[in-house]
Amino acid sequence: MAYKEFVTAIEEKVKGGPEPITLTLGKEYADDDGVVLKEVRDVTFHPPVEGQVALMMARMGRHSSTNDKIAGLIDFFVEILDEEDHQYIVNRLLDRHDPFGVSQITEVMTHIVGEWGQRPTK
Repeated sequence: MAYKEFVTAIEEKVKGGPEPITLTLGKEYADDDGVVLKEVRDVTFHPPVEGQVALMMARMGRHSSTNDKIAGLIDFFVEILDEEDHQYIVNRLLDRHDPFGVSQITEVMTHIVGEWGQRPTK
């Protein structure tokens, strides 16, 4: 009987769980000729599975260093994306001319966690 209750709980979570959230991320940058260009892209964040949340919590624990906490946040952030969006974000993080970083990740995470927790932020 416990197995059936487990399956039912999972089915209810899947049916009634949070939906993916698509946000538009943009950046402005200058090309080699100094022309300012703007890039805009929709990025979809998928609700994390329990294992992803557990790993993030482990990385954010009180015994973790600040560097480990930042790494855990970034890992979690990119892992809830589709592969294409994942690569896009990683490329932005690795681009020394792109200001996208921990502050922007924190802002986006605050927004999507608020939406999934039904406590939207402004």
